[in-house]
Amino acid sequence: MKTEKRALIVSDGTGPAAALAENIVAALAGLYHTRLVRAAEFSATDLLPAEVCFFGCTAPNPPSFAHFAEVLGHINLAGRRCGLFAPGSGETAGYLEALVRDSEIVVHPGIMTEPAPGREELRAWVQDVCGEVYHDKTIRS
Repeated sequence: MKTEKRALIVSDGTGPAAALAENIVAALAGLYHTRLVRAAEFSATDLLPAEVCFFGCTAPNPPSFAHFAEVLGHINLAGRRCGLFAPGSGETAGYLEALVRDSEIVVHPGIMTEPAPGREELRAWVQDVCGEVYHDKTIRS
């Protein structure tokens, strides 16, 4: 029986974060069953099947992250991989790091802060987060 790998992407759905989330979906196409969720529509059960997660927002503490932040403060995600994306803002990167700290999720040390990374840069980052090497997949922009 083939086991399908699953990825979850949670974004505030605004500006550069929304665009970056869509490009992450494209980078994972064919390799992971990917679910993209706007934080305002997030449910704790979205996390259950995910082996790898990507969380991002455009500015610190967006109102849409209220429920998402509450869940992350009360769940143990130890052993799962996570990539954080905070396009254009070091302050937002710090906010995201603090947000996931108590969940014990394994955060990739390189936070994507480039608002519009090149295909190869984003591809390499996604590979690092997932701990995988992709040979023939391309990111569509």
